[in-house]
Amino acid sequence: MTLVKYLATRGIQRVVELDNGTSLLRGPWARNTKAWPTYMYFALALISVVLDGVVLLAYLHNIRTANRAAALATSFALAIVFGHVVVWVVGVALYRTEKDKNGISNDLWGWACSQGADRIQASFLEDIDFAKYCNVQVSTDKLPSLLLLLLVC
Repeated sequence: MTLVKYLATRGIQRVVELDNGTSLLRGPWARNTKAWPTYMYFALALISVVLDGVVLLAYLHNIRTANRAAALATSFALAIVFGHVVVWVVGVALYRTEKDKNGISNDLWGWACSQGADRIQASFLEDIDFAKYCNVQVSTDKLPSLLLLLLVC
């Protein structure tokens, strides 16, 4: 959702009043926005969906295929779960490492929740509601408990 909004609004330019009383023509997103973390998360989610879809399609094909898929799924269930966890942990680690590099939130999700976005919100209100995109994200302070829950399950 955030990526689609970014792609639709990245070319918009508006005059923004700065705190010191001057005006500036700018876009709604951070200068030098890093979109790669969002593309990476999208790719990870897409890979997960494709892998799960293959298993579902095997069950829809016929009983013999379903039995083979069930046997393979049983044999590789732990490997698949472990693989998903590894892929997501690596993705999260990369994202967290780059997210606020040098104290600047210039990734799509970080920017939507930043003070910089709050300061320019009035100028871009008809185009994007940063608070809405900030609220749909998982809070990073809950990340350790989510990972623990995932590992326990």
